[in-house]
Amino acid sequence: MPTNRRLCCIRQHLGGGGSGTAAAAPATRVTSAPPVSAGPAAGHVLFGGPLTRAVMIELLFMEAGIPVDVRKVNMGQQEHQSAEYKALTGSATGLIPTLVTPDGEALYETPAIMLHLADRHQLTELAPGVDDPDRGRFLSALFFIAGELHPHMKRHWYPSRYVLREEDEAAMAEQARQAAFERVQDIESRIEESGGPYQLGTRFSLLDICLAFFCLPGNGGAVGVNGLLEGSCPRVLECVRLVLARPRLKERFEHYMYRERAEFNAMQQQ
Repeated sequence: MPTNRRLCCIRQHLGGGGSGTAAAAPATRVTSAPPVSAGPAAGHVLFGGPLTRAVMIELLFMEAGIPVDVRKVNMGQQEHQSAEYKALTGSATGLIPTLVTPDGEALYETPAIMLHLADRHQLTELAPGVDDPDRGRFLSALFFIAGELHPHMKRHWYPSRYVLREEDEAAMAEQARQAAFERVQDIESRIEESGGPYQLGTRFSLLDICLAFFCLPGNGGAVGVNGLLEGSCPRVLECVRLVLARPRLKERFEHYMYRERAEFNAMQQQ
């Protein structure tokens, strides 16, 4: 779908803007966002859902103070595979999350979206600019999380996708958990080298939002790696603690950890 037509379609389905809680639900039955995303829409539309990486993008918007209209997609009901959703997002495979920019451009892949937003809005407090001495170290860490940590966490969270027999799911989940833990240990060493408490030393960045997401205690109801970190990764735990305490992020993290699993289950029963 051409960009200008997609933008027109998005605006039509969203009722012309407004807050995430007030906008009409699109034809794909994408539901309104919870109060944590409330605020006047500025043209950014984020399609995600409970227990997805869209949460990291939401957190970036919130930390930067940029309004976003969050649209929840019921993946359990295969809404992301509907023709309407694919047309809205320009995604032939129904990618989650997808960000539609104010220009109507559909972007995908969470790290790419976050980096694009940081560069486009000059969020140098969250991502070093191209001329910043920390840029190379920042990019290395970002792609390490995306390419090394996330794949193992995905296999841990969704083991059924990676095995042929149901009886192998538990072994896959635990093997992936241990592999993810090894990657977090690498990050622990890098925080130590930087002097901490963040991955770029004293400089907080979107890297730390991503790390916190993957190392949350009780991550959306999943076991996760958090239980393995006590005593072995104190710097990672301190980094996560600091991120969760940030005023703009605290409420959204708490919603994710303690209420999002129930929300996800309820959506599956609709």
